[in-house]
Amino acid sequence: MISYILIVGMTSMWITQTEVSRENNVTNTSTEPFVKRSLFLSGMTVKYADKTEEGVFPGIKVCERMIQMKTPQLVSFFTWTRYNEFFKNGRTYSIPYRATDHRYWQLMKFSFIQGKPYSQEDVEKAHPVIVLSQSMRNQYFERNENPLGKRITLDGKDYVVCGVVKDVPSSSAYAYGEYWIPYTVWQGANYSSADGLLGLYVVQVLAKSPHDFHTIHQEYTSLIQELNKENKPAYEITRGRLGTKEYLLWSKNHTSQQWALSLSDQLMYYLETLWFILIPLLALMCINFARTNERSSEIGVRMALGADKQMIRAQYIKENVLIILAGMIPGIIIGYACIYLWPDEYLDGLDVREFTSVELPYTWKVFSHLLFVFLFFLGASILIPIYKLKKQRIVNLLKGEDL
Repeated sequence: MISYILIVGMTSMWITQTEVSRENNVTNTSTEPFVKRSLFLSGMTVKYADKTEEGVFPGIKVCERMIQMKTPQLVSFFTWTRYNEFFKNGRTYSIPYRATDHRYWQLMKFSFIQGKPYSQEDVEKAHPVIVLSQSMRNQYFERNENPLGKRITLDGKDYVVCGVVKDVPSSSAYAYGEYWIPYTVWQGANYSSADGLLGLYVVQVLAKSPHDFHTIHQEYTSLIQELNKENKPAYEITRGRLGTKEYLLWSKNHTSQQWALSLSDQLMYYLETLWFILIPLLALMCINFARTNERSSEIGVRMALGADKQMIRAQYIKENVLIILAGMIPGIIIGYACIYLWPDEYLDGLDVREFTSVELPYTWKVFSHLLFVFLFFLGASILIPIYKLKKQRIVNLLKGEDL
């Protein structure tokens, strides 16, 4: 019985971690509310004149061209999580931050405690302003001190605080940071090459509706072709994956002609999960069948005293439901606890080094997958014993013969 419950618990724990990890990348969160309506450009491949290829992130030239696109409702760009590292008391500390444009604040719904985000003018004129997280404010200012308008020095540069936001969950892959600054202040002293073609940016393209994705992708393809005409023969972009978060993280198809998961991608994912489940399912069937055989005499006695086969089947189902739930519920709880305690180990796309907080999704997809696993376990537990019971006679059961 214990091994039975352990098998169910360990499998449900793994399924929970897999499903929550996947949903974290594709589900709207309080900080990233427009994920389902967005396409992202987070990586490109560039071929140089000498035929060598390099995987790169979009640069400022690509970003500025994309914000001029006509089809989307809004286009914004921002860096991946960057780190301001410093040495103190014999230890190296890392402060995660991002450099963004002013549109970023329209796409990401930060909760401002004090002040406001930097404006279009701040970005265009490269004003050294900064938005702090709540925890960052508490580290640099006294509890009752108002930080707005005051200066803070980071990495040898002075900034003026214009806003403070509630701490952002580290599970928000495109929003997480401890502070945010205009990209015009950041880029001068940081990575930028090939006339602005290469950089460290992510471009988020917000559609009015997911139905516009195809039209957006066509406009994007034309934009890349124009860039290539301008830059040949020095280099050309051979692949720039503009797609949903789910596609960028899970797709096996790396062509630039796709922007969403294909049916084969979806099936491959579910087959991988099913393949993992099959091993414990087979073990579960063997354990349960052996356990039932040991009780064949007991079943025979009950049937001789008037219990019909329908009552025995109902008992099997109730008993196995309770046993499977006894394994699944702790398994799901432990699965969530592991993700909460060690998010960077389980949440794909997460770019953090020190744990702050996570916002864990629990959607109908997670629920339906766990329900599917439950029904699989239940079916494996009862189908063979019930089938064998249907053909067995009471006299043989009383003799202790196997089902």
